Amino acid sequence: MPDYAAELPDVVRARVAARGAAGRAWLNGLDATVETLSLRWGVTPGGVLHGGSEALVLDVACADDTRAVLKLCLPDNTGIVNERLTLRLAAGRGYAKLLQEDEESGAMLLERLGPTVANAVEGDQAQMTAIVETLKHAWVPMRNPRGLTSTAAKADWLERFISTNWGRLGEPCARATVEHAFEYARLRRDAHRPDSGFLLHGDAHEENTLADPAGSGSYKLIDPDGMHGERACDLATLMRDWNGPLGGADCREVALARCHWLAETTDTEADAVWQWGFIERVSTGLVMLDLGLHAESRETLRIADELAQTAP
Repeated sequence: MPDYAAELPDVVRARVAARGAAGRAWLNGLDATVETLSLRWGVTPGGVLHGGSEALVLDVACADDTRAVLKLCLPDNTGIVNERLTLRLAAGRGYAKLLQEDEESGAMLLERLGPTVANAVEGDQAQMTAIVETLKHAWVPMRNPRGLTSTAAKADWLERFISTNWGRLGEPCARATVEHAFEYARLRRDAHRPDSGFLLHGDAHEENTLADPAGSGSYKLIDPDGMHGERACDLATLMRDWNGPLGGADCREVALARCHWLAETTDTEADAVWQWGFIERVSTGLVMLDLGLHAESRETLRIADELAQTAP
């Protein structure tokens, strides 16, 4: 019988350890849970898939010889409810299909997709284009948030996170930069309209966007945070990441050009795209620093300082 605990990726093992007794109980019952779910759903487990950080992810064979993914999330994973709800609402449109789910364990059986955009697409602009086109297909208008986190709540959370951690981490970017992030968070919170939002992914990047085997050149999203609100919030990742082109003396011009391209391509407001991207850049820089990613944090926050006085 496979020992899935021994095959867990190091990052997952570290997160299991951080959960103490709950993590140990999850680990001890892992093999039995996989066996129970495999029998219930009629699948044969294969190898452990790497790339995630909050779950055991297995390649499985279905009874009809198709491949699927069994995802068994860590205990106390507060995001799993939103993830399952998002996949249920999307019903395969722009997202991996949710084939089965188990309420008690939080496990999911998902459609097996192809390689990530990071591995399948070369070049920053081409990768960003692939993600944008996937998001455009995945955005579904929703008048009722149906229990999903709102972008207003997301803006409030980001403001609190930055306020709590900027000083704790030694004020690693300028105070003016933080104040800009606070102002932008309040503007995005106030802009939220519950009756005219969209189903959003919340963290669409090159590792969360995978090739759709059923469509030539198309992609689908995995691991959604799951939110409801304005589409510009889903473009924050594209403003926050791909720092290489922003490293030169023309940082502001490059960032503005990216912002306007994203806004025009998706028919969203440039101000909203810029503001969400800026908030996410500051918060992510602090997260990186807290995780010990000092070089990445310095560059992310240096660019934030550079962009603090810029407007689209």
